[in-house]
Amino acid sequence: MNAIEASRTPILVAGQGICRSQHAPSPALLTDLGQTACNGFGASGLDYVGVVRGFTTSNAAPTNDEATALVRSAVVNLCPQYQDRLPAS
Repeated sequence: MNAIEASRTPILVAGQGICRSQHAPSPALLTDLGQTACNGFGASGLDYVGVVRGFTTSNAAPTNDEATALVRSAVVNLCPQYQDRLPAS
């Protein structure tokens, strides 16, 4: 497993409920969702609640727990520079 595959694994686990379909979401799709979370903090300047809300109000309509898990996993694995924006667990 290379570094990119290793970084995708927690996002895959966190994002299983994000895409409601018969098929599990692809690693590429979940990585894209993780990058969307990172961009929410970076380019959009959102806070943690705003990034989570962006997912829960999307067409995919994940639960708050699913969106929270995805955002946390994305920060830990893709954009650790935003770890200070995560609330204490």
